[in-house]
Amino acid sequence: MRGNARPRNARKVIGRLLAYIGEYRALLGIVFIAVVVSAGAGVACDSLLKPAINNYILPLCRRAQAGEQLGASDFLPFLRLIVFMACIFALGAFSSWINARLMLHISTRTLFRIRTDLFRKLEKLPLRFFDSRTHGDLMSLFTNDTDTLRDMMSQSVPQLFSSIISVVSVFVMMIVVSPLLTAVMVLSMVFIMMLAGAIGKRSASAFRDQQRNIGAVNGYIEEMIEGQKVV
Repeated sequence: MRGNARPRNARKVIGRLLAYIGEYRALLGIVFIAVVVSAGAGVACDSLLKPAINNYILPLCRRAQAGEQLGASDFLPFLRLIVFMACIFALGAFSSWINARLMLHISTRTLFRIRTDLFRKLEKLPLRFFDSRTHGDLMSLFTNDTDTLRDMMSQSVPQLFSSIISVVSVFVMMIVVSPLLTAVMVLSMVFIMMLAGAIGKRSASAFRDQQRNIGAVNGYIEEMIEGQKVV
């Protein structure tokens, strides 16, 4: 029944997890800055598309259609804007790489400490604890469950912060450009969030069932298949 179990005190569990990653405060600060820079670079590149089209591409196309001869000096401002956008994009890509690299380091080290503490805890447990659980269920706790925790720290959490920053920045830009379209988008987002919430509840239940079934399969393999060569 471990797959359906929920923490009795979620705040305490989160506090213990934060204690594990607390020693990486400096790296987490760099990760946060990298996430902000990466999200800001993406928003900045999107915001430069409008002036690139309205101020450079369309005027150049009109002049070309009118039969006017265009020289290299006519394209120079547009090329400067393209180079500027490329620099911003490169900065965002580098920040994303820094973010992914550091979070992989933090999550891997944290996962190692968690597994080490789990093993030390198992060494202190009485025999009745192991008699009441299959070996595969315990093995799944050390592998699948902790790997899920690592994926959350290395991918889900940074993506969450990046998405929040991007959404807030884009929302402000939309209000400046068109308040009416922003209102339409907000109404659509309310419907989407309600739909996502309904789907999320079912997904959470399915995920817990998946973890429980993985533990059951591992337990069956350990109990039934292990030792066949000896037999």
